[in-house]
Amino acid sequence: MRSVLNRPCTKKAMVHSAVAFVFILSFISRIEAFPNGAPQSVCASMTPGHGVATQQSSSPFVTTTPNGEIALPGSPVQLELRPQNGDTAFRGYFVMAFDRTDDSKPIGTFQQTMDGKLIDCSGGMQNAVTHTNNNDKKSVKIEWTPV
Repeated sequence: MRSVLNRPCTKKAMVHSAVAFVFILSFISRIEAFPNGAPQSVCASMTPGHGVATQQSSSPFVTTTPNGEIALPGSPVQLELRPQNGDTAFRGYFVMAFDRTDDSKPIGTFQQTMDGKLIDCSGGMQNAVTHTNNNDKKSVKIEWTPV
C-alpha cells in the first residue's frame, strides 16, 4: 500500500492545486497603499483609501502656522504638520486648504517641498500636497499661498 504522502504529483493534481490557490486568493480584499503619495482620486473625499476604516476620534496631529489664523492673499504661509505629543511619527499626508465659510472648493496654492509633491484638485492648480515616500516623519513644513 502506498502512502498518500509519497504519491507522485500528476499534471492534473498540479492544475487542481493551482486552481484552488487562485480561488483562495480571490477572497482576499483589495488593499492599496500609497508609499509615493496620494493619488488625485482622493481630492473629493480626502480619504486615504488604505483599506481600513477612517479615524473617528480626534487627530493626534496638528497643523500650526507662525502667522496665527489670518492669511493675506498673495502672502505665503508656512505650515507645519506634527504630532501633538511630539513622539508619534507619521508616514503620509495629504493637505488642502479651504475657506472657513465654504469647504466645497480648495483655495490657494502650495509650493514644491523637498519630500512632497503637488496635486491639482477640483480644477485648481497645485492646490494640494502629499508625501513622496513612506518614511517615518516627525514634522513636515509646507508653504501655502492664499489667493
